[in-house]
Formats: sequence, structure tokens, C-alpha cells
Amino acid sequence: MISILIGRSARMAGRITLLGLAVSACLPANDGDRPSSVLLQDCTELIAFGPVSQAKAAPLVPHAYTITSFGPGTAGLVVRGCQVTGDGSPSRPTSVAQTGIAIQSPDGSGSFNNYQFLGATDNDALADALSRAGVPALLDREMAYEFTVDTTGHSGQLYVAVSPPGLPAWFESGTWSDPPPNSAAPVVANSTSIGSISYGPAAITVYTSQLSLLGTLFGGNVGNNFPFFNARGVFGEGQLDIVLN
Repeated sequence: MISILIGRSARMAGRITLLGLAVSACLPANDGDRPSSVLLQDCTELIAFGPVSQAKAAPLVPHAYTITSFGPGTAGLVVRGCQVTGDGSPSRPTSVAQTGIAIQSPDGSGSFNNYQFLGATDNDALADALSRAGVPALLDREMAYEFTVDTTGHSGQLYVAVSPPGLPAWFESGTWSDPPPNSAAPVVANSTSIGSISYGPAAITVYTSQLSLLGTLFGGNVGNNFPFFNARGVFGEGQLDIVLN
């Protein structure tokens, strides 16, 4: 199960996301049109994690959080894009893009935590629910997620294009390979967890305006320095719970 509790006592926790967190289009709601839980199924994603200037990252993270150090003056940047499917009706694939800065867990739980400072999805209901809960999640109905498989059937390319209204666009492009057999393992982060996720190798490059938030962190139009982690992630099922004020 994947849970994010966003209420009076945990509002700031709603900004903390996990490598591998994804959301589907199956959105049962019990608060008007806002979902309280989201079924997660058949996620495939690209995840890039690498060093950036801590001085440039600091303004993006509230003082209540402690940025994880990866060396003198160095913070960690997570960039990812994913798509999931859901069962139920109506159901359609949902795409999500997230960027965040690695932080220390506020309550000591989890093996990896990051503060999401920029995010987008093409799902109206999800964008509305997360935005109301205080999580940066812009609506981008034209978001592109293209996952292609080569002739081997075990590798290929992935392309993600994000252009939310009013913000500079960013693009993720890279190659991927299937995870090794029997490599699935749980991943836990503050307020979230995935019971079983597999990772295969990937090579990801991010493109954006040098004047955007990401461009400022990259120091230019291109970001391809992701030595900490560069992978394709795959998981079968989970659940996202959204608890609103």
C-alpha cells in the first residue's frame, strides 16, 4: 500500500514523495469529485537521481526540512516520469512527472525521502485533489508519455514531455532495459511505501529552459548527470490515500 496522509497534523508530509510513487486513473471519490484513494497498477517509469548545488536547491525546500548532503555543497535531485493503468470504469492511463530534492526523514521513517517542488499530471481529478492538499501537482492535459520497445522485447526508449500552462516545459528522454529476474524488493519512504518494485538500468537526459527551476539547478538547458541512480522502475499494484483537511 502507498499512503500519503495530508491533514492538519501532516500537511507538510504531502510534499514528500518517493522514487516509484505513481498514480492511476481509477479515482473513487467520497468528497465531491475529489478522490480519497487511488488504485495503482502496472507502473512503468524512468527515475534519475544525481547531484546539484545545495545553494541552488535550498530555496526550493522549506526550512522545516533538512536537505540530505552528498558531499560539500552538494544536494540530490530526483527527476522522474511514470505512467500507470487502473482497473474499474472509467479507466485510462495516467501520466505523472515529479521533481524533488532529497531530504532527511522528518520522523525517522523510510529509506529514501524527497521534497517535491514541481509536479504535473494529465489527470484532472488527481491534480485537483493533490493541489487542495498542498502538494505541487499542475494539470497538463497534453502531457506526453511514449514508451517504446525494441526488437529484443526487453529494452527500448521512453520519452516524457511536460508543458503545464504558465511554466517552462521540460522533457525526459532515455533508454531502458528490463529489470533482472527476481530483483523485486520493497521501497519505503516517509508516508509512502511500495511492497514490491523492480529496477532495470536506464540512461536519462532532461531538457528544459535554462531560466526554469530545473534549468537553474542544471546550470543550463540539459541535465544528464545522474550517477546516484538511473533506472526504469516497474511495480504491479499499490494504493495512494489522500486525506484532506
